[in-house]
Amino acid sequence: MEGVVVAERYADSLPGGEKLPMAARTAWDASRRISAIGAARLAARAAHRAAQIGGELPARERALEAARLCAEAAAEIRLDGWGVERAAQAHLVRDVFGNLFRPLPELSPECIAWKDGTVVRLAQTIREGGNFDEVPVLADALEDAGCTDSLVLDHCRAGGPHVRGCWAVDWALGRS
Repeated sequence: MEGVVVAERYADSLPGGEKLPMAARTAWDASRRISAIGAARLAARAAHRAAQIGGELPARERALEAARLCAEAAAEIRLDGWGVERAAQAHLVRDVFGNLFRPLPELSPECIAWKDGTVVRLAQTIREGGNFDEVPVLADALEDAGCTDSLVLDHCRAGGPHVRGCWAVDWALGRS
């Protein structure tokens, strides 16, 4: 969690952002420990299952069976924990960076000026207050202001979570 705060401070050029390299190293070390725990868990499960097979099978067959069981356990972990975690991380990356292969249009002056700057004020309120569950409301305001870009509107209306640094909120604020 501290790494996220440091990254936000870095992105906003606030004091404390200079700790980003240290936070990145800490996150990397933690991910390696988690990977090592997962690998140890796989090996332990495979060894346990191979031992349960019993001594009637030759060593080569027991090793093959242990390898098969290890692969099954890896698939379970991928589906059970890692897959869910990776999917959540991928969603966050897409929320912050969007589609890097499709440039966004400029926010039209009409959208900016609509109802005395409602779109910009709403985006600012969302960003500053951390009210990212209100991003779908921003989509409605953008649409009412004349925005027809389906990428922007669909992203805002997609199921969250949306986070600080959400590209659509930053786009509405003129930050890209």
